[in-house]
This record gives sequence, C-alpha cells and structure tokens, in this order.
Amino acid sequence: MNTNQTLNKVRTLLGIEVKLEQMKLDNGTIFEAEVFEAGAEVFVVADDERVAVPVGEYETEDGKIIVVSEEGVIAEIKDAEAEEEAPAEEAPEEVVEEEMSEETASPKKIVKSISEEQFFSAIEELKKEYYSIRVYFNNVHDNFNNVWHFDRHKREGNEGGHATPKPIPLCERAIKSSCPDDGLVMDVFLGSGSTMVAAHQLKRKCYGMELDPKYCQVIIDRMLNLDPNLEIKINGNEYKK
Repeated sequence: MNTNQTLNKVRTLLGIEVKLEQMKLDNGTIFEAEVFEAGAEVFVVADDERVAVPVGEYETEDGKIIVVSEEGVIAEIKDAEAEEEAPAEEAPEEVVEEEMSEETASPKKIVKSISEEQFFSAIEELKKEYYSIRVYFNNVHDNFNNVWHFDRHKREGNEGGHATPKPIPLCERAIKSSCPDDGLVMDVFLGSGSTMVAAHQLKRKCYGMELDPKYCQVIIDRMLNLDPNLEIKINGNEYKK
C-alpha cells in the first residue's frame, strides 16, 4: 500500500472528505484522482459511481498517457509522443493487492490493513494539511500558552446570581485568538452573557443561546448597560423594558 492509499484510508476513518481532480480521456471517459501522479488511486466515473480503473494505458484529450499497472493505481503519466518514440519495454510482473470494497472496509479492517508506521506517518500528513488550512488570527498575546491564567470574575451585581460568570478578559482572549476583526462569535451556553459582552467590546457579532429565561433577561440588561443604544428584539418584536 502506497502513501496516498494509506492517507486516503486514514481520511476515510476520520470522516474527512477527499476532493478529487478530473481528467478526460480522448474518448470522453472521465477519470478522477486526488492528484494525478504516480502512486495515486484513480477511478473511472460511470453512472454516477466511481470504479477503480483496470490495468492498461489510457490517452487523455490533452495528449497524455496514464499508465495503470496495478488496478486503480497510477504507475506513471507520460506524453503520448514520447510513448510512440520510446522502445517497447517488458511489462513488469503484475502484483495484485486485494482491495477492500466499501462493504468490507470497516474502520477496524482499515486500521488492521495499515502498519503503525504508516498510520502515524499519515496522521502527520493530515496534521500538516489541517494547520495549513486553519488560520490563527491572533496568537501573540502575553502569557499565550496551553494554560491561561486569569483572576476570578469580580462580581458587578449584574450577573443575576449566576454560579460561574466568566472573566471578560478570558472571553476576550479566546475571541481574539480564533475570530477575525468583524467576525462572528457563537456561544450556545451563554449563561450570564460574558461572551456577548466581550464580543461587543471587541466589535464582533455574537449569537448566543440560553435556556433559562432568567438569564436571558440578565443578558439583555447587561448589554443595555453596556450600550443603551442597542436595538433588541424578542420574537421579532422590539424589546421594551
């Protein structure tokens, strides 16, 4: 099993969608692969299904030859003109590797088919891909490490007796670390509204959810104390205190 195959199986195990490139043959057939290069898995699209490409050589509409020496795996891609000029070579001995169908490719079988070295190598590739996509907007604050140290929240009397109001500076650091300027903050356990207060002070929009009507009122009061000009609506109607 090559690195691309291992990586794809790990992605399947982790539920990560693999985006495929397409290449059209001179007869109109569509091939798909994550990347068209030696060692990559390649499929033919037929009736909205993807099937591993059989062993053979296939000419594309742009004059390339895709060589598949092992079912579903690209051996090489070369120019069609170079193929005509080059002397014939003996085909290497075909090695058939048993492929797992979608029905048999359970997570346990996928894991068993990958060596420990291959698995951790693939995980490192996935980590590199993840960190190349994830953007850190601001991670250069003072004392920025795995443990954040903040003083306890000093009660101001407007938290409505909430048991665990969060320090505003703590919420601000989390927002600045993962939300861009003018970005959107979501807190599905809004509590006494500290996240919304911090987001407003940092000029971010904030959506929040709170189950207890008592604390919904606490949040409204805190936001109006922060900015009396805020427009507040409840069920589409203008809020009147």
